[in-house]
Amino acid sequence: MDIDRKINMVRDPMTRRALRQLWDQLYSDAAANKTVFDAHTHRQQLTGAGVTACLSSAGLAIDANPEDVQCDRYVDFIIAGVLYHAAIDAAIDISALAFTATTLATNTSRAYLLTIVAAGTLDIVEGADLTGSAQALAVVPDTPAAECGIGVILVGNKGVAAFKLGSDDLGSATDYNVTYVNIAHKEPVITSKPGSDAQDNTAGTAVTHTQSLTT
Repeated sequence: MDIDRKINMVRDPMTRRALRQLWDQLYSDAAANKTVFDAHTHRQQLTGAGVTACLSSAGLAIDANPEDVQCDRYVDFIIAGVLYHAAIDAAIDISALAFTATTLATNTSRAYLLTIVAAGTLDIVEGADLTGSAQALAVVPDTPAAECGIGVILVGNKGVAAFKLGSDDLGSATDYNVTYVNIAHKEPVITSKPGSDAQDNTAGTAVTHTQSLTT
């Protein structure tokens, strides 16, 4: 039974009128405050058992051994809602990973996704090959279950021979276009509620909610 029907059941007309005015004012205030809420930026929180995200930059870059890469800091990450901290501030010997590289033809680009599991073990997932040596064309592959992506190596092969990650010199600018991308989660901003065109307000903007009723 809704509130309107309950109010109409009150026999005394004065009481019924007072309840009606009270309800109308509460409804009006709630509508006004909803408008204020919808007009503000809302943020998606990193909570829930299904959340997987890298929280800090791994500092991915080429290693002193140009066939390998390195991370220069510790990494915090979440897998299935559980927070982990891994010390991977060291060189990564790609040839020692479980990953098995395939060759990348000339005039082709590919993304290599560097992942980590809860125990701190690293792995690499190859993306699909795309025609063109501009590494910006590469498409990052999906992250496997129970793993978290922490960085991407984008390689465009513009040389005269096939490229193989872990075997060939990543520092050869003559042969390869290489970019290192660190994956660090930035809290996504939802600028409006679903289906609305509400504006985005600057974080920290003070607002006053409507409260017409006083004691």
